Amino acid sequence: MEEKRKYDIVEDDVFEPGNHVKLEHTLFLNDYDISDLLQKSPEEVRELYYQCVNKEENMYEILQAGMRVWANDAQETRRVELALNQLEIAPVEHGEFQPDAQKPSVLDKISEAKTQQKAAPAAPCKKKNEPAL
Repeated sequence: MEEKRKYDIVEDDVFEPGNHVKLEHTLFLNDYDISDLLQKSPEEVRELYYQCVNKEENMYEILQAGMRVWANDAQETRRVELALNQLEIAPVEHGEFQPDAQKPSVLDKISEAKTQQKAAPAAPCKKKNEPAL
């Protein structure tokens, strides 16, 4: 029969290669029995506490060392990713703007409209109280 785990871990880890790592674990005790510890003196329990904390600190240092290795690897991942992004973008050729000879430009249309206005006979002005034709 499998022994029931006496704690739960809530993990909120994030990993984005070349960008971000977050390790967040929170421990919750489900069921604990401290009767064996209550049989010891406060000094003995304090010594056990310091031993446990020391183990955790050692593991934390190992994790920190791992994060330094990750940072070195991540910067290379990021460099490679940036180069890949640039290589995958199609090059753009820059040159002088060449208007399409088949399409008249806006300026051509305005000029043509003004020419037509000048060529058309002017409408006679109507006098006051004169009925419209």
